[in-house]
Amino acid sequence: MKHEVYTVGYEGRSFEELAEMLMGSGVKQVFDVRRNPVSVRREFSRDNLKRSLSRYGIWYMPFSDLGPPYDMRKRYKSGIISFREFSEVYFEHLIANAGILHCLEELAALRRSVLMCFERDWRGCHRSIIARQMACERGFEVVNL
Repeated sequence: MKHEVYTVGYEGRSFEELAEMLMGSGVKQVFDVRRNPVSVRREFSRDNLKRSLSRYGIWYMPFSDLGPPYDMRKRYKSGIISFREFSEVYFEHLIANAGILHCLEELAALRRSVLMCFERDWRGCHRSIIARQMACERGFEVVNL
């Protein structure tokens, strides 16, 4: 059986917009892949997000170790390295955290899941690399919201 994994970024979205999108896609669990799951927008900080999603029957779990290390992210965001270069370095980070990725994959196979972080555009975000790895390793079909 082929499983799907969704990806989403909350940049420029309200919590209500995000929740409606998740509900409309049948998502049952959110895997927060930010290194530091806090936000200046309080509704997207870990504890508030967990509480709010539970009201919609959506389970929340942070996977902070899958977020890019601070220095790696800073080099990419400042333009020192391209997304291609970031992807290569981040892939090594994923390999070093293979046990955590495997756990995420096991959970994603149980219920419709979404990888969530800040960036709205998945093409320049580390969650696309995680999703691609899930597709390669486990045959997940990736749907970017």
